[in-house]
Amino acid sequence: MIENYMFNNGWTVECTFKLHTITWDVLVGKDGDPRGASGAEAPFWLKILDFNKKLELLFFDNLTNFHTISTLMPIIPNQWYSVAATYDGSTAKLFLKGENDDDYVQQSSVSVAGGAALGQWNENWSVGRGMWDGGATDFIDGIIDEVRISNRALNPDQFLASGDTTVPFLNVTNSNVTVSNIVTQYTIGGTNNTKIVGSMKWQNELTGLNGTISASTEWTISNISLDPGENVITVSGTNIYGSEAGDSITVTREGIPEPCCLLFAIYLLIINLRKFNL
Repeated sequence: MIENYMFNNGWTVECTFKLHTITWDVLVGKDGDPRGASGAEAPFWLKILDFNKKLELLFFDNLTNFHTISTLMPIIPNQWYSVAATYDGSTAKLFLKGENDDDYVQQSSVSVAGGAALGQWNENWSVGRGMWDGGATDFIDGIIDEVRISNRALNPDQFLASGDTTVPFLNVTNSNVTVSNIVTQYTIGGTNNTKIVGSMKWQNELTGLNGTISASTEWTISNISLDPGENVITVSGTNIYGSEAGDSITVTREGIPEPCCLLFAIYLLIINLRKFNL
């Protein structure tokens, strides 16, 4: 089990998060009280500090000494971040990526000889809360989107949010179309890249009808109700940072023929019937 897993070859702990308010907030932690009566720190945490709003990595080595490093700048509420902490057996590093950053930026590092296996404290890992002096505390007010713990020190290009995670893409594959008045519903489909997560939204601007579907690289929205006129149907989705992508299609439903035109068509039909003595 991961509670007592010995990370003898190093580790990487990652998560993506957005905090609504900031006090003492543990994103990912490991329960325990390594120093007992001598101290209150848990074996590991990624924690925002109330007094300076910076994100701190704290962990204990195999000799029960603890080490800390922190981000260069404070964490800002209501913004998405991705954090990664690595240890390769000799050096611990802390990386951070903000929602407007192209990639991770190394914040700090510390040399730690002798290992930091963490598994000797055989207690739970936690998400969204920490431990202090043996008691659960430091619950977050916010969102944690993704957490990963690896049994080696990953390179930055292997982190969860590395690369172009800020570029969502969505495409409606149908073309604009005109349909007859008897067509009251229409089905559309499309594609998007894997950066779009969660739910996708759709809306018919003419009717006001709307709904959601689960994000998928290939999707279909069936039986969308149409009114006579231009039905502009928009589909949108967001990435983990809330950046939106969308596309739309116009389905023009023809109106009901005017009564005079209908009467004229009936008149022509009668004339033709008489012509052929039907």
